[in-house]
Amino acid sequence: MSHQETAGEDVCAFVAAKRFHQSLCFPSATVQKTIRVTFAIAGCQEPGTPTVLFAGGLYGGRWNALWIDHLCQQKRVRVVIPDRPGLGGSTPVALTQRIPVWLEMVPVLLQHLEVETVTLVAHSSGVIYLFNTLYHLPQVVAAPAPTVYLISPWVHPSKSGAKLLTIFSAMPAGLVSGWNKMTSFLVNRLMPSSAPTSKEKSHPKKHAKGADVAGSDSLADGATLFETCGLTPATKQPTRDYFVKMFFEEDTSGVAEEAKLGLKTNGTQVSWGVCDDYEEFAGKLAQNVAKDARLSSLRVAAYFGDKDGYVGKGGVQYFRKVWETSASVIFAEIYEIPRMNHDDLALPEHGVLGRIFDVASGDDGGKKV
Repeated sequence: MSHQETAGEDVCAFVAAKRFHQSLCFPSATVQKTIRVTFAIAGCQEPGTPTVLFAGGLYGGRWNALWIDHLCQQKRVRVVIPDRPGLGGSTPVALTQRIPVWLEMVPVLLQHLEVETVTLVAHSSGVIYLFNTLYHLPQVVAAPAPTVYLISPWVHPSKSGAKLLTIFSAMPAGLVSGWNKMTSFLVNRLMPSSAPTSKEKSHPKKHAKGADVAGSDSLADGATLFETCGLTPATKQPTRDYFVKMFFEEDTSGVAEEAKLGLKTNGTQVSWGVCDDYEEFAGKLAQNVAKDARLSSLRVAAYFGDKDGYVGKGGVQYFRKVWETSASVIFAEIYEIPRMNHDDLALPEHGVLGRIFDVASGDDGGKKV
C-alpha cells in the first residue's frame, strides 16, 4: 500500500487485490495428476521488474505478500510467493511429495511470469526448498556470481540443540498432524473477524536520530514503520492480525505437513531432499558451482537474530561450520542482528528485507548485503 492508500484505502479492498490471489495449474509427474498452485505477487507488477522468489517458513504462504507489498513497491522489486501444497488454494500432496512438487512448480511458475532468473530468498524452513531449488534448478539464478539470502535459516534441533524443539521433533506424527487445527481454532476464536478501518490511523513519530533500523526491537518507531510498511503504530497490529485471520480462513492442512518436514518428526519417513544433511549438501553444491560454466562463484548471505530461540547460538555456530569446506567457490557471510528473534527478523520495519531488496533491484550503490 502506498502512503495515500494506507490512509484511505479500505483494508478489505487491499486484501482482495487480484495480485495476491493468482493461480496456475500444471500436470505433475510426481503425483500423476494436475496440480493447482496459488501465489501472490508483491510490489511492482510491470514486466521486466527485478524479481525475487520467496520461500517462506512454516506459515510462509502467499499471505506474507501483504506484509511486504509496501516495501516492495518502495524498492521497485517484484516478489513472488507461492502457497506450498495444502496452503491457500494449492493442491495438498503427501509429505514425501512436497519437495518434488515444488521443484516441478518453480519452472512452470517462472515461465508463466515470463521470468528467466530470480533472486532466491527464504525465511526459516523455506531454506529447505531454496537449497533444493538452487541445487536442482541452478539456471533460475543469474550468472556469474549470484547471491542467495537466508533469513533465520532453519537448523534441525539435532544440530542446534534447541531444547524445546528437540522435544517437539520427538512427538508422534499424529500429534503434529493436529497442529494446524489447533492454531486455526485459536486464531478464529481470539482474533477479530472484521478488518481495521482507516479511522484507527495515527501520525508517525519522528525517526530517532542515529537509530539502527535492522537492530531495533520489534516495536520500530513510527516513521520507520510508516516508511517500510505504510502503517502507523495504531494500525499495525490490527491490520496484521486481520491478515493472519484471512490466512486461516483458507486451507491450512499443509502447516502440519510443513511441521513434520522441518522437525523430521519421529515415526515419519521425512527427507529434505538434497539438503538432508547441510554439511554434505554444501560440499555437493560447491562441486556443482565449480562445474557450472555459467557460474564463477556463489554467495550465501544468512541473517540470524541474536534472540532466536528456535535456532539458538548452537544453530548459528553449526551453520557457520557448514560452509567451511566449500569456501573456495561458495562465500558464506553470517550476520547476527541484535535484539531480533526468529520471526521479527523477516518483518519489513527491521531492515533486513529492505537491504536485500536494494541489491535485488540494483539500487544498492554497489554495496553487498
